[in-house]
Amino acid sequence: MTVSRDQLFQTSKPKTLTHNSAVFGGEIKYHLCTVGEKGRARKIATEPEGLNNEILEAALMILCLEEPKLTELDLEAMKALPAGEVATIAGLILGKSPKA
Repeated sequence: MTVSRDQLFQTSKPKTLTHNSAVFGGEIKYHLCTVGEKGRARKIATEPEGLNNEILEAALMILCLEEPKLTELDLEAMKALPAGEVATIAGLILGKSPKA
């Protein structure tokens, strides 16, 4: 069955998903990134030299983590987090399967 236009644009709260982070020692709750959130993350991550992919990943976490809840004020502190785990979580937020 094909999805109708109305079904596609139904406004509902995104489903909360979880990731058990061995790096951070617990469960992280997030939702899949919306088109609007992805655009906001790109704006946050755009520097004079261009798009900074590491900041983009951190910005996705800021916008899409539900627990722990972060804000843009946390961006500077996030630069000290393990890059691999931030990349893993950002990938999950974008709907990519975790690497085995």
